[in-house]
Amino acid sequence: MNGQTGVVVLDVRDRLIELGHKCTLDMAHEMLKARLNYDEWVNEKTGEVITFPKSTADLSTEEFCEYIDKVIIFAREVLEISILLPNEQSELFES
Repeated sequence: MNGQTGVVVLDVRDRLIELGHKCTLDMAHEMLKARLNYDEWVNEKTGEVITFPKSTADLSTEEFCEYIDKVIIFAREVLEISILLPNEQSELFES
């Protein structure tokens, strides 16, 4: 995990623990990838869809930024927390 991924995953993990889940950083990271960063295989005969998480390490810079945005939205809408990235946190202290 890089810096930004680590910050958002840590916040998500901490919130999941607050909600009563047993959760490690790796578990939170895998859950987020499975929900927000995945590929789909579609069986053309049956229509069955199989999803599998993609590695965040393989994302382009633009794709990675979109993924982080999805995580922040998920955290706000589902987990009811606000995640601030390191640059946003420093802006709060400068005000």
